[in-house]
Amino acid sequence: MDAPRTQYVRFEGTHLAYQSFGDGPAMLVMLGMSSHVEAMWDEPALARFLRRLASFSTTIVFDRRGSGLSDPLTERATTESLANDASLVLDALGLNAVTVLAANEASLIAIPLAAMRPDRVSGLVLVNGTARLMWADDYPIGVQQPQGRRYVHDGTEQYAEKPVGISLVAPSKAGDAVFEAWARSFQRSSSSPLGLQQTARLVGSADVRSILGDVRCPALVMHRVGNRFTVIDHGVFLADHLPQARFVELSGADHLVWIGPDTDRMLDEIETFVTGFSASGGAERVLATILFTDIVGSTQQLTRLGDRAWAELVDTHDLTVRNTVERLRGRVIDTTGDGVFALFDSPSNALAAAKRIQEQLGVVGLAVRAGVHTGEVELIGAAARGVAVHTAARIMSASGGGRIVASRTVRDLTIGSVFRFTSLGAHELKGLPEPLELFEVDQFSRT
Repeated sequence: MDAPRTQYVRFEGTHLAYQSFGDGPAMLVMLGMSSHVEAMWDEPALARFLRRLASFSTTIVFDRRGSGLSDPLTERATTESLANDASLVLDALGLNAVTVLAANEASLIAIPLAAMRPDRVSGLVLVNGTARLMWADDYPIGVQQPQGRRYVHDGTEQYAEKPVGISLVAPSKAGDAVFEAWARSFQRSSSSPLGLQQTARLVGSADVRSILGDVRCPALVMHRVGNRFTVIDHGVFLADHLPQARFVELSGADHLVWIGPDTDRMLDEIETFVTGFSASGGAERVLATILFTDIVGSTQQLTRLGDRAWAELVDTHDLTVRNTVERLRGRVIDTTGDGVFALFDSPSNALAAAKRIQEQLGVVGLAVRAGVHTGEVELIGAAARGVAVHTAARIMSASGGGRIVASRTVRDLTIGSVFRFTSLGAHELKGLPEPLELFEVDQFSRT
């Protein structure tokens, strides 16, 4: 799915940017206090997250006043005024019986919205959320004031150089230069340094504990056990005080909801909550050949080229890879910023795609490594998962330099073809119970 068209809600001189995409029950999505409805599509994992939501719902995202493409704030914002912004979007679209999905501090907007508009909000999903962020005598699980002030000060002082708090809010992405480059750009697009301070003051003073009992719709509360920004006790508190809440504990430590080890499970839970059907129960299992690719030395190249030149090179990479995969009757499932995850019906086509990608990108100075494996895959909407997917990713990780490495299964299925294989011996791959024999695809006969 391509990035959808941005539209505007207009109310008494205020313009709120929003996008609506997908098909199914309506769901209003707020993934944080700051946003940019167009820049979010530039992060592959976030785009995948949104596509999955759109596979079972009509998904609506919007920029609140003071953020992204919407008008600036004309007065000091409160959680109630921002909840009213969300309400205006629902009213303008004529939506009733909407599920509201709020992540992180956006819970401070979603909870007042659900309490104020029971006629509009039929369900509430809170992920890594909170009813109050900061410490208080009667809320000892909150963030201590010195820690909060330091976070805002450091973020403001280093606003142009690096994104705020990656190691805290996205520890699994710490050191990922491509992700950090996107986060830095997204931060500048979604807000200004003054906007960051205004948001921090709003979040720091917000406390919606007193109205939790007024939320009468069913609620799904999910929280990651290792979250250090809002510890899991915040989620437990929400579930204990919302009248119709169910609590789900997720693994991982990422505060950002679209990354982390339990994201697929999270999405399954959301789909079941919204539609009444289990995503896992409706999964289709198929035999497929999985291709993972990765640019060799991407971090070093980003450092050498700079953000703009690297972004242009990545655009060339993405276009080349997608065209090659589609010409060989494959399907791109996801992009990773410097690589791709694709499925093929034929192992020969997957190998041919890997080779052509290497050759075409070599012309522009990009070395690409690839891992190929054939196995049973679970398809859920636009997503694919399973042990075979994990295995293919590990095979790619084991392929040093610019090699194409395949499993024995791929080699056995392509015996007699134009491909030649050299054994690399048995490898112990992380997460797999037994060593796996790997093969380098080192010779191709011209066809």
